[in-house]
Amino acid sequence: MKRFHVLASDAQHAKGIHDALIAAGIDRSHLHVLSGDHAALRVAGLPEPTPMEEAMIAGAPDATLLTDIYGSTPPSPKVQEHKRDLEQGKVMLVFAVDTDRVGEITRLVEKHTARIL
Repeated sequence: MKRFHVLASDAQHAKGIHDALIAAGIDRSHLHVLSGDHAALRVAGLPEPTPMEEAMIAGAPDATLLTDIYGSTPPSPKVQEHKRDLEQGKVMLVFAVDTDRVGEITRLVEKHTARIL
């Protein structure tokens, strides 16, 4: 499995990528949407971050607590590196794909001119 972190310029741009990933067979429950602008996510029809996803943006201490509660992984350094971008309305899509689909999914994301981190 390869984990992707994709940074989109805004919620509408992220919606196009999100829908293309769903159409390509990425399981919706394994596709995480992170942004500080929840209103823009709602307008675009994207899911709002869960408490664990919010903790990934907020920082390690919050995420560590939720990790203990939910048994999930701690925040990604890539999420932390782009915290300011997320607070300013950019959207990060985080998901994993089988290694045999990496090329296909990379091309799909690049068609949307998003930045793969």
